[in-house]
Amino acid sequence: MYNRLVAISLTFLLCTFISSANADQGERIAQLKTTNNELVLRLAEVLEENTKLKTAIKQAISASNKSIKIVSGCDPLEFHKSVVFANGALNQENISIAWIKRNGPTCSIPQLKQIILTAKSNVTYRTDSIKLLNYFIQTN
Repeated sequence: MYNRLVAISLTFLLCTFISSANADQGERIAQLKTTNNELVLRLAEVLEENTKLKTAIKQAISASNKSIKIVSGCDPLEFHKSVVFANGALNQENISIAWIKRNGPTCSIPQLKQIILTAKSNVTYRTDSIKLLNYFIQTN
């Protein structure tokens, strides 16, 4: 009887130990998944930063070759992309105006002129955008 009680007790302790080990393993897997998700997000951010740096370097090299002043924070290609991907003509104009108000003061005159050309060919209702761009050209 004593041996049977010891065997049952040992079996119970063994089952408890195994179940707690499995629970710890489940927590560890969940923690690893969370860490993996965080690393994937950080990688995406780094890749985006890398793309922006490559674009800035290309612009700087191009501007250097053409003896054009390049200004950080003003990317005519970003303007083009934002208006091209906008849905609807009014949305294009709103995005265009918002982008110009945000970035126009930091743009050089050649960049502003390039943005005017982009607006003329890609923004349906562009009158206010062109007025803002001309204002920044005159006050630059």
